[in-house]
Amino acid sequence: MTYLLSPKVDFVFKRIFGNEKHPDILISFLNAV
Repeated sequence: MTYLLSPKVDFVFKRIFGNEKHPDILISFLNAV
């Protein structure tokens, strides 16, 4: 069974966009907003 994690959850958001190894993900998100 597959579970999808919502980026609306604070912990998931920080894991996705707070990763120091991949700052380009956060930069892309901020540019899109």
